[in-house]
Amino acid sequence: VDESFLVEKEIGPWIELPLWVPKGSGSDGLFEVNVDKAVSAGMTFRPLQTLVEDTLEWDRTRRDKPLRGPLTPEKESAVLNAWREKKG
Repeated sequence: VDESFLVEKEIGPWIELPLWVPKGSGSDGLFEVNVDKAVSAGMTFRPLQTLVEDTLEWDRTRRDKPLRGPLTPEKESAVLNAWREKKG
């Protein structure tokens, strides 16, 4: 979904949807880091799917219940359904 829709539906930046902050919220550039020096020194990147799978596997070893954010499955479903209706 697009950013304006998330704001309209009152999805909480960073809290309900981790790693997302809307543009113009004072956090512009938060995820923009120049990594040229690190890459020149040999830094490499794993595929995103591998990173996600490994992180989920690690999280499952930390506790009985998997890590969950405050965005409830019900609210997520309602927002996604509203997005589908809008785009329908």
